[in-house]
Amino acid sequence: PSGESKDTRANLGEGEHCVVHIPQVTQMQEVSDSAATLDYGDSELERLNLSLESFEGFPLPRIKESPIAFGCKVAKVIEWGETPQALILLEIEQAFVDDNYVGEDDKGRLKIDAKNLNPLARLGANEYASLGDVLSLARPK
Repeated sequence: PSGESKDTRANLGEGEHCVVHIPQVTQMQEVSDSAATLDYGDSELERLNLSLESFEGFPLPRIKESPIAFGCKVAKVIEWGETPQALILLEIEQAFVDDNYVGEDDKGRLKIDAKNLNPLARLGANEYASLGDVLSLARPK
């Protein structure tokens, strides 16, 4: 409302590292609570009783309770508009996927079991979405 950048935006400049977490639908309340307007430096993690653990091969930790995490480097920041807005492009350097959500496809390749994971999607304002039906369609040869 004040037009000031939230902590995440304020902390990200080109070349900076960050971790993007993919929560589950069951974590919707924690995700919503993490969006509270706090003073700079006040930690959402402490308020939500979430914990950090080392992220092997990446300089920043990840949230232990998150089933998927991507260790990223900011590739580009594109700002526009009268009200400061930014599109932040990230390069994934490292990935973590909880083994409980990994399976194999019919060709023996690893894949994320999206239905079992049931990831949470943020639509905007107070709205979120789940996957609902997971559809599958073979690619043409």
